[in-house]
Amino acid sequence: HYDREMDSLHPSGFDLETMLVRKTGAPIGLLKVRPGRAPATASAWVYIRELDDMAAADVRKGFRALLTEAAKQQGLRRIVVFALDSETHLHAFLEAAGFV
Repeated sequence: HYDREMDSLHPSGFDLETMLVRKTGAPIGLLKVRPGRAPATASAWVYIRELDDMAAADVRKGFRALLTEAAKQQGLRRIVVFALDSETHLHAFLEAAGFV
């Protein structure tokens, strides 16, 4: 409880936590973006349930549009998304969405 109270009293900028959903409202996954330590940077975590959704062009396009809008609103120049070396499907998804 204490941590939540401190977070509400002393926000660290923006924390964006968004459920990724289809047009029908069915959940696909989760995106969380947190301000980075360096100016104009943020770190992000992404979880997508199904491998087929990671391979879908429309999901990648929507994901990229969501991050682009968040970057514009917060003046971000760099967003770092964490992925383990073993998460090859996530690497492919991120690269197809425009990450390097």
